[in-house]
Amino acid sequence: MKNKNIILMCAIAFLQGMVFYSAVSTIYRQTQGITLLEMGIIESVLSILILILEVPWGMVCDRIGYKKTLIICNFIYLLSKIVFWRADSFMLFLCERILLAIVISGLSGCDSALIYVSTGKEEAAGVFGYYHASSTIGMMIASLMFSLFIKDDILKSGLWTIYPYALAFLLTFFLKDVKGKNDNITSFSKEGFSYCLKSLKKMFLFLIAATLLTETTHTLGVFYNQLQYEQVGISVEWYGILYTLMTLCTLVNGGVGKLIRKVHMKTLITILYGVVFIACLILSVTLSPILSVFGIALLQICEALYYPLLDTIMNMHAKVSRATILSVYSMIMNLGSVLTNLMFGKCADITVSYAFILGCIFSIIGILLFRHWSKSHRVE
Repeated sequence: MKNKNIILMCAIAFLQGMVFYSAVSTIYRQTQGITLLEMGIIESVLSILILILEVPWGMVCDRIGYKKTLIICNFIYLLSKIVFWRADSFMLFLCERILLAIVISGLSGCDSALIYVSTGKEEAAGVFGYYHASSTIGMMIASLMFSLFIKDDILKSGLWTIYPYALAFLLTFFLKDVKGKNDNITSFSKEGFSYCLKSLKKMFLFLIAATLLTETTHTLGVFYNQLQYEQVGISVEWYGILYTLMTLCTLVNGGVGKLIRKVHMKTLITILYGVVFIACLILSVTLSPILSVFGIALLQICEALYYPLLDTIMNMHAKVSRATILSVYSMIMNLGSVLTNLMFGKCADITVSYAFILGCIFSIIGILLFRHWSKSHRVE
């Protein structure tokens, strides 16, 4: 039954990765009359609501169970895609983002908790790798189908996205709810609340270190890559090919389970910080298109490899009120990302090279914090 859960969760991730409008999401909204300023307002509301709802959803998940939470969230996820398809005004697109905030905050911690308890710590990193890879594969197939079948009919991409999300919702009913060893102790109890505080104190340095790595790789590798391509003279006509290439690079997360059998998790994480530093250093000084593509690829590979390890370590240290504690961890990292994004943005306004230099600084701080934290805490 536990293996059935893993198969179903990977299938759900694959289907929910099939967002057919992802490649034209901005143009889609503009076609429906939404300005860039309005998009910015909507995204700000999304971020604020996720922070507000994160911990309450974790507490609800611990109370009602992982399966019921996933059923509720995946239904709202489906509903958000229907709203997106029919949206033709600021208020409807805002409504879609409010629904999405409920979903993201609800799924945060719940999906990884179910996978971890269904798998166990020995195989968790490998399974998390497959889980993340499933979503990426779904996204790639959707992008390919958009290019082959949808093409100029942008609005059809919203309709097509509803179908895989409906199937994902139905598959959720076949999950088997599971509980960890101490899942009977909830965050509503005095013992559970006390453990949450102690766990956060123990994990705080790790969460800061993790935020520095994930935000460096994601912000620079995903959002600022085009600025780097432009700076080194890569023609826009290559951007689509490079996007596909970078997406393929992220599929390495499917092999993280085999990798940690050969390299200790602590060593692998240390190496990832080092590779991120080298990539940022190269990108901060190079004017070579080839080295630029190589550096961006390294950042995206490191991000893809790190997330399964991050999920494993956080679940490993969340033994009571698991969903709540994971939500608290996520909230801390989201708050940290607000600060790092502002810093990256300020540097990039001057020149994108400064943003990569800041990435070097963040990777150094991150590895120092991680090594200090790992001296007194278990990393398996």
